[in-house]
Amino acid sequence: MREIKFRGKTRFANNWFYGYLTKEKNKYYITSDTNSFYEVAPETIGQFTGLYDKNITPIYEGDIVQYKPEKTEYVVMFDSTGYWCLDGNGARNNEMLIQVDDTNKYIEVIGNIYDNKIESSD
Repeated sequence: MREIKFRGKTRFANNWFYGYLTKEKNKYYITSDTNSFYEVAPETIGQFTGLYDKNITPIYEGDIVQYKPEKTEYVVMFDSTGYWCLDGNGARNNEMLIQVDDTNKYIEVIGNIYDNKIESSD
């Protein structure tokens, strides 16, 4: 069973926090395992996919991943059918991001859409 957790970036300190998501009076908070809570910017909230890259880095919605054999970069997004990789131009890749056998050994998290820009394939 996949662990349900989130990450979000604080509005002012520019720090990332990981844990459980709560909403209270139109404000969003990430609660850590130590029960500390931090207000985060709603546009930075991303859910954990339940998957890990080749370095055992958790993959979150909004991450930029690189598929190593082709050195192609994708943005991890969520839709009603699952987690998808999207290219830098927003075109949906026909492959769902799933972890089967050793496929994760070719995927590496190289950043996220909030701290990094993805190169256009134009």
